[in-house]
Amino acid sequence: MVELPADMDEDDFSFWTHPNRPQRLRMIACGSHFANRIIKIRSRRIDGAVKETSGLNLDAVMNEAFRLLGLQ
Repeated sequence: MVELPADMDEDDFSFWTHPNRPQRLRMIACGSHFANRIIKIRSRRIDGAVKETSGLNLDAVMNEAFRLLGLQ
């Protein structure tokens, strides 16, 4: 079972949980669609973190971005 991100928007959530879409179709779509959604959601998190750290040095911004991506 794929665990959905907690901060997913309503359209994305309904795509993955819609009762009339077959489970198999969701799993086939998971490869590209879900990866794109994860990238979009993480990009929003990074944008928010960059806005919060604006005025700080570049190292702090990069560290926050790596932390949000799970690379640190």
